[in-house]
Amino acid sequence: METFQPFLNFFAAQKAVIGYCLMAVITVGGEHLFSVVSFDCPCSKENFEYGMTFLLGPAALLLILGLFFCGGSTPNVAAKGMQMAKKEDCKIFVRACIAPVIWLCASLLDGTFYECAASGMKANSLNETEDCLQELVKLPCDESNGKERILRFKAHAQMRAWFLIIGAAIVFSCVKFCSQDNNVQRMYKKHYARELRERFDAFVVEKASKMAERQIQRIKKDTLNWKTILLQQSA
Repeated sequence: METFQPFLNFFAAQKAVIGYCLMAVITVGGEHLFSVVSFDCPCSKENFEYGMTFLLGPAALLLILGLFFCGGSTPNVAAKGMQMAKKEDCKIFVRACIAPVIWLCASLLDGTFYECAASGMKANSLNETEDCLQELVKLPCDESNGKERILRFKAHAQMRAWFLIIGAAIVFSCVKFCSQDNNVQRMYKKHYARELRERFDAFVVEKASKMAERQIQRIKKDTLNWKTILLQQSA
């Protein structure tokens, strides 16, 4: 067991990084599976709506789930003060944005959703003949007739993906740098949260015990009153 102790200590110290890496792998794999199995561009004027739904819909869902799980896993910030609560809320929101950003980056680098959406957007915005519009919306289904335009769509998607990656890296780095605490502060927050939770649990147990005792006394009193009434009626 002592042989594996350094590895266990390493995984315990880097559990957040390992968790984010696993989340990234699962998100990228899910995006690829989604694009292969579920996505089928209609090749009509609804291309834009269909492509943007697959691009932004799962990202919005991941953001909601991230806010739910990240918010539920953090200690109660109501008793930490306004400044600490705001900082904690900011960190929760940033952590919740990781999965949606990974989804958007993976989707844009792949380009499948963006190609479908871009063909529909161009068809709705260009003042072209009906034949040209029909040819444009059918590009995702027949790439041989417009390979250059499809490559242009994919290049635009990948450029936007790299802009998003760079912007997200800058934002996450700034938040990490601004919220970085030293060992003393982390130890203080850890012990403070544990002490607060223990005292609150003790208070709740004591309060619940007193309320239960009062309720039992009330039930006993009501029972005695009913017994008195029944005896008087039987007499």
